[in-house]
Amino acid sequence: MKNLLKRSLQILILSQLSFSNFLYADIHNPSIFLPYGFLKVSAVGASQSLDSFGNSNMSAPTTAHPPTTVTNSQFRSSLQVEQSRLGVWINPADPIRGQFEIDFVDFKLASPTTGSHPRLRIAKIVFKPDENNELILGQDWDVFSPNKPITYNIVGLNFQAGNIGFMRQQAQWRISGNSYHFVFALGLAGRNESASDGDLELGNLPLFTSSYSFQIDSKLEIGIAGTAGKLNFNETPTGVYGINSFLTFKIPGQIEVRGEAYYGQNLGNANFLGLAIASSKEILHEFGGYLSFK
Repeated sequence: MKNLLKRSLQILILSQLSFSNFLYADIHNPSIFLPYGFLKVSAVGASQSLDSFGNSNMSAPTTAHPPTTVTNSQFRSSLQVEQSRLGVWINPADPIRGQFEIDFVDFKLASPTTGSHPRLRIAKIVFKPDENNELILGQDWDVFSPNKPITYNIVGLNFQAGNIGFMRQQAQWRISGNSYHFVFALGLAGRNESASDGDLELGNLPLFTSSYSFQIDSKLEIGIAGTAGKLNFNETPTGVYGINSFLTFKIPGQIEVRGEAYYGQNLGNANFLGLAIASSKEILHEFGGYLSFK
């Protein structure tokens, strides 16, 4: 009996050592894939109809729908999980790495449940040759509007209500220093979700965007961004441009403030989430912004 207990103790110690070595190897030799994500379950209610990017539902509310009918003025509610998110970094510790990210939002589906399907958010390749330079190619957040409002509506995100930047297919060059951050980008001047090439592809001119931010001190960062390009409306060229100022003020554990203010022409036609969507017969200007704090 004594020998049996002794042998069992030896096996237990060896097992613990093996398990500890396995954990050490897993932590200090990371995988080629680094997944991340979260599950967001929301109960949403509203006293009247809301719009999610032009669709009368609560998938990602951006504006209030005009109460033009009795139905639009009625209380409504829904359960939503589509804003949940999954992503992965590929070769996260390498100078050349990739990122892929999806969620499950479709603004045309009110409460889809099993009808939800993936939506591509980010798909990019990152090359970081040194500490100060970074080259990025693929689909990523637009350089024109680098800040994000503080909100639990993480897909609605004040879009069409002052926050104008969205996703863009682009090539970026990011330069960072101790107190500054410069970004230069050439991107696709819009999006085309139809089956055939259109004005976007036939125009064949990129949108040039650049942003500059400066860390004034440990609490305050300010910046400015600009964009310019050319769009085609039925083979008629017209210009698109914009300028955006932004700031972040933060006292850890006390307060954080983020804000943007912009002005531009025909921005809605170039996949910016503003309100100025022009046609071949008109040129539209707009201004807007937001102030968000916690």
